[in-house]
Amino acid sequence: MITLSLTTYNRPEMTVDAFNKIKNDDRVSEILIVDDHSEWFNYIKLQELCEGEPKVKLIRNKKNVGCYHNKRIAVKEASNDWVILFDSDNKIDSSYLDALPNDLKKDTIYAPEFARPHFDYRGFANELMTKENIRNYVNVQGFDCLINTCNFLVHKESYLRSWVDHPEPWTADTLFMNYNWLSDGNSIEVVKGMQYDHLVHDGSHYKEHVNKTGNLSKDYMNKLRRL
Repeated sequence: MITLSLTTYNRPEMTVDAFNKIKNDDRVSEILIVDDHSEWFNYIKLQELCEGEPKVKLIRNKKNVGCYHNKRIAVKEASNDWVILFDSDNKIDSSYLDALPNDLKKDTIYAPEFARPHFDYRGFANELMTKENIRNYVNVQGFDCLINTCNFLVHKESYLRSWVDHPEPWTADTLFMNYNWLSDGNSIEVVKGMQYDHLVHDGSHYKEHVNKTGNLSKDYMNKLRRL
């Protein structure tokens, strides 16, 4: 069984839209929503929208912890061993699950090949990225977006073992996580056929905070070259 873990902040309607097309899939036994201390009226609205959804478990952080730390909570609090760590302003359906291999490996992140319609990683489909070969991908067009795109399937305990504390990596959060994941000897597989809808909008975490990230993305891309 799989937990769909959604991180959210002040976007109740989008959050529910994110899982509506997959909520009846038997392979997803839990939909975990971790609200990062949204404004109270938004949290109440989210509660109301989730009423009557038997798979939904809703958590509200006591304070705002930021995107990177909220993702750790969303994995840690999952009831299942396998977790889809998903942004609440995107949409997922059952075709995402259909693409998964039958034999899942605990040391592998299963990443989507296409964040429709803007971020196309199909040129990396079926590639297995490790610390031994990651330097070969760093300069390939599109890799910088791929390595910083979450919305992947991961083994819960493996993710938590590789998670490294950081004050706030802002919009380089997934790049930072993936660097540490690969450094630990794990792999990232870009799964052929695994796709979802990725919304680009002014209220996204990336657009709101990219100016705070500084040189962190550049620094960790360089670190990937040296793995």
